[in-house]
Amino acid sequence: MLKNISNKRKFYVLIALISLLSILGYQKSFNDTISMVSNYYESKEKINSVQKTDEQIANLIDSLKGLDIRIGKNFENPDLVQNEILEFLSRQNFDVKISKIGSVHLFKDEFFSIYTNTITLKGGYNDLALALYTLENNFEYAKVASLKLFTIRNSRTRKTELYNTLIFQNYEKK
Repeated sequence: MLKNISNKRKFYVLIALISLLSILGYQKSFNDTISMVSNYYESKEKINSVQKTDEQIANLIDSLKGLDIRIGKNFENPDLVQNEILEFLSRQNFDVKISKIGSVHLFKDEFFSIYTNTITLKGGYNDLALALYTLENNFEYAKVASLKLFTIRNSRTRKTELYNTLIFQNYEKK
């Protein structure tokens, strides 16, 4: 039977048979292998991203611990913070006067107790700016949360006086 077929036809049949076997082999083994390799690389990328996320969570926890330490020191009596602010201002010999001292405001949530102190200073712009800068950088018991500069005209002296209201906050972790 094969003797009657020419070599040219045998060659074409052989190529067709090889092509058919290649397609079937690809479908049965190579396709699954290629799919498994791509799935492997995708899984490896997901594992790396999860490990990076774990590292990021650990870094965030460390950052939060650092913030807890830096935000303010814990006191048994929160009114002591206000005394520390006044003592700090008197030690620095700024050319500012304390105009008003507000009472301590307390806010509690499930994680923190937040104590807010309000102090109004009176003085020149440069003196108030220097006092604020020194308080913000060197005062460790509470942090400056807000600042308001305003002027009031004194009717007796007919001069405009500059005031600075500072709001300090310190946090106590529960």
